Amino acid sequence: MTGPKNAFYTKINQVRPSEKPIMSKNGPISSIMINERGDLIALTKGTVKTVGNRNLIWNSKDASLKFVTSDGQKHICSFENKILSSSKINCCTTINEDTLIFGHCDSTITAFSVDLKTKEFKLESIIRGHASSVLVLRAIQEYGILVSGCSSGRIMMWDMSNWELIRLVDTLNEKIVDLRACWITGDIFVASEKSISVFTINGTPLGSVSIEGVTCVAAPAGREWERPRILLSGHTDGTIRVWARELVPSRSPNSTSSNGSVSDCNSNRSSSSGTWGMSVTNWTERLVMRGKLTLGNAKPISSFGIYHDHSQFFSGDVDGNVFSWHC
Repeated sequence: MTGPKNAFYTKINQVRPSEKPIMSKNGPISSIMINERGDLIALTKGTVKTVGNRNLIWNSKDASLKFVTSDGQKHICSFENKILSSSKINCCTTINEDTLIFGHCDSTITAFSVDLKTKEFKLESIIRGHASSVLVLRAIQEYGILVSGCSSGRIMMWDMSNWELIRLVDTLNEKIVDLRACWITGDIFVASEKSISVFTINGTPLGSVSIEGVTCVAAPAGREWERPRILLSGHTDGTIRVWARELVPSRSPNSTSSNGSVSDCNSNRSSSSGTWGMSVTNWTERLVMRGKLTLGNAKPISSFGIYHDHSQFFSGDVDGNVFSWHC
């Protein structure tokens, strides 16, 4: 496999975890980030990073919100908002320091504007379209799009300029547990309990693979023409799978079979064989598992972070431990 120099996936058989957690938190790790200086930032469930040196801590029980410094040492501002308490919060994401988006148990998504100087907290929009509890939100700021997933498997795409529905991307058979996106290509990666799916920014399915116990997904940022294109998946048994998205020759969508019928090269769902295909002229993309990584006495994986040069990645688990993986 080719790739950036020293990329972990070029020598996947040599990838090993750190002997001990490099970081431990009180609660499941929900996100792992690496800032421009190379510092590792790991946040637990109920905490999201906002613009600047701030974190937002939200409480699903009483719908209270608290802004603190990113090191958690200084309290900035709190909100006890009755509007939010009308429905339990499942998830939260931010677009900038002024806009917060929440997914709720009653199937709604709410957008709020906040001014920390004046301590003003204002409801901007109630977004409806899901038929069940909204579990995952992911803002793709480079494309001005919000992607949401719910417990009934519906994946929806929203315009962040006016909160209008762009499209129903797909409806899977299981609840959505994670959503990620590549800010360069716009590819969207979806994890449900029993499958991994990939879509373009336009909602076109690139395919899916069936696999049990999926908890989270991640992918190194790369250009559309770069190969290999890698995908990581975390699982309830504590394993991590490394997938390569490979192109293989295929019939053109307009090619005909020997009996004169038009061949169907656009089937976008696969079985549990581990390959998927959507015809691109005369090429088909398929998912090939390149490696399976394990930790002793591992807990369910809850999040990933990937270093800028792809030399290593990090995994977080439900017990709050963060491990590094590299060759």
